Amino acid sequence: LAESSDGGVLLRVCELFSGIGGWHAALDLVSRQRQELQFAVVLALDNNQEVNQVYAHNFPDTKVRQGNAELFTAAEMQSLNADMWLMSPPCQPYTRQPGTRRGHTDARAQSLFHIIRVLSRLPAAAQPSFLLLENVQGFEMSDARDELCLVLRQSGYHLHEFLLSPMHFGIPNFR
Repeated sequence: LAESSDGGVLLRVCELFSGIGGWHAALDLVSRQRQELQFAVVLALDNNQEVNQVYAHNFPDTKVRQGNAELFTAAEMQSLNADMWLMSPPCQPYTRQPGTRRGHTDARAQSLFHIIRVLSRLPAAAQPSFLLLENVQGFEMSDARDELCLVLRQSGYHLHEFLLSPMHFGIPNFR
């Protein structure tokens, strides 16, 4: 972890499956509320050109890369020197909709499994200090979650899992 210009903490962040930048917006909010904690998003990665354009508009100082996370190598991840990985992988493989939860057999799940493999191959010194992942209800029962938790535990991480809804934060939307 680096020191920010005002003596606080500066975390280098890699945002995978970045979408339009929901995680980035949350980091900005935290930085305004806790000025001793600052974030530098060193890369935002998503495979959707339209959402990348919105992300770039919302956060013009952030490097946005279009591409499939399955093409991201351990060497590339290590070169980012990120303290934190934020992930919002595709939710369709884990949805609660009857007959649609396919887990690892869904092609859209493969990019997350790839990132899990990349994490497992990184030397301990190159692994992020923090990893945050959000997804839909149903993910907690998935093979991807089980694999991620296994790799995290084997790598010495402490896990904290939460099932949250917008209603927990005063937003009248139950999901």
